Amino acid sequence: MSALRPTISSILALAFLAGNSLGEAESSEEPAPACSTPQVRQESWRSETLESCGIRLRLPARYKQKHWDVTVGDFVGASYRADNFDRIDINVLAAPDAAPERNKIHREIDHRGYSECLVTIGGRKAVMQSLRGGGVILDGGRSYPPFVVVASWQLRPDPVLQITFSGSTRQSQEEILAVLRTVQFL
Repeated sequence: MSALRPTISSILALAFLAGNSLGEAESSEEPAPACSTPQVRQESWRSETLESCGIRLRLPARYKQKHWDVTVGDFVGASYRADNFDRIDINVLAAPDAAPERNKIHREIDHRGYSECLVTIGGRKAVMQSLRGGGVILDGGRSYPPFVVVASWQLRPDPVLQITFSGSTRQSQEEILAVLRTVQFL
C-alpha cells in the first residue's frame, strides 16, 4: 500500500498543477479594448425589445431572460444569463447628472487592462468600459477575474441606461461589445 502513495500523491500534484495552470492562462488573458468593434457572427441573434428601458437590441440566442421573484424599489431593467458565468444586466437608473461620463464605473485597484471610450450608438453618446476584475470566478478549483463591460447612455434629462456584462471568456466579452453596438432607442 505504501508503494502506491507516491503514485497517488504524484497524480494529485499533477492534477492540482494542471488546474492551476488553466486558471493562470484564463487569468493572464487581456480584456478586449472598449473601442473595438469585434467581428462577431450575428445570424442566430434575436431582437429583444425592452419597452420599460426604451431600447431594442440584438442578443445571441444562448442568452435567456432571468425573471426575478422579488425586486426592491422601482426597478426598471432586465437580466439575461448564458452558461454558468455570463450575464447581462440592463438598468435604468435615476441620476442627478445623467451625462454618461459621470455615470461610468470608477476604476479600482483590481481592474486590469482597463480601457474606455466615448462613442455614439443608437444616435446617443455612450461611455463604454472594458476590463478584467471586479470579482473572481470560481470554476472547478480554478479562480480567475471576470471579463467585464459597462456601457452608459443618457436617456432623458434624468435617467441613465446602464448595461453591464460579466463573463468568463474574452470571446464572450467581444460578443457583448458587438451586442452594445446594436442598441436602438425607441
